[in-house]
Amino acid sequence: MFSKAKKVSVATEPKAAKPVKPVDMVEGWEELAALDATSKALASLVDLRKTTMRDGLMPVFVERGLRTGDKPGSMSPVEGDARGSAYVSKRSTASALAQEEVVLIAEMTGAEVELDDDGVVLSVAGFVEVVETSPSLLAVNPVYANDAALLAKIDKALAGIKGIPEDFIIQTAPVQKRVVSDAALGNLFRLGGEAVEALLPVLSVTALRPVFAGGLERAWEIIKPLIPSAVSAMEKAPSAKAARAATNAPSFKTQLQRSAK
Repeated sequence: MFSKAKKVSVATEPKAAKPVKPVDMVEGWEELAALDATSKALASLVDLRKTTMRDGLMPVFVERGLRTGDKPGSMSPVEGDARGSAYVSKRSTASALAQEEVVLIAEMTGAEVELDDDGVVLSVAGFVEVVETSPSLLAVNPVYANDAALLAKIDKALAGIKGIPEDFIIQTAPVQKRVVSDAALGNLFRLGGEAVEALLPVLSVTALRPVFAGGLERAWEIIKPLIPSAVSAMEKAPSAKAARAATNAPSFKTQLQRSAK
């Protein structure tokens, strides 16, 4: 029955064509679009190159820090018309340490720790300290914040008046966070390669301050051949690991092993 069924065509309704959106000719729009596309692509390439450069400079910083037993000094890179600086800096106080990071720091350093009532590590001597983002304050208990009649009484007098609850004013706890101590990097490099390998990415950032003194025309001559790489960087948005692989840069652990030789 099914094998002998006649073939018939099934009519389908054609899809409605999308209406043509009107356009507006605007002088200079092409240049703006080109600049916008180029800047985005170049920004991606800058991020990629900075990641690669940080990985390339890290063995130098590690070797210097382990050799001197202290935070390594800044570098002053030069090449052609380029100058600038590169340095390892402690992690900003704006970036709070997570609990697992604090525990790792305590375990790797063996430094004295301060615990709260629940056994949570608050600080690690010489590496992690607690700072207040807002102090303890006295505040009106939210329970009474919308009690218009009670607030009217408070307007007349705050003390000695009947009807004001004892807990009308409450004390709010301070808001705190754990951050990297100023002395952390110096202390870290006194602990040896294993601690540096584990904690340097947690405690620090590597800052790059490149300065080009050759003028924009000369800069454009240098970066114009890099446009294909910029497009590729924007499309792929590679991770730091992929960036190292693309340039055959060694891993952080390998860098440490090499610097210790």
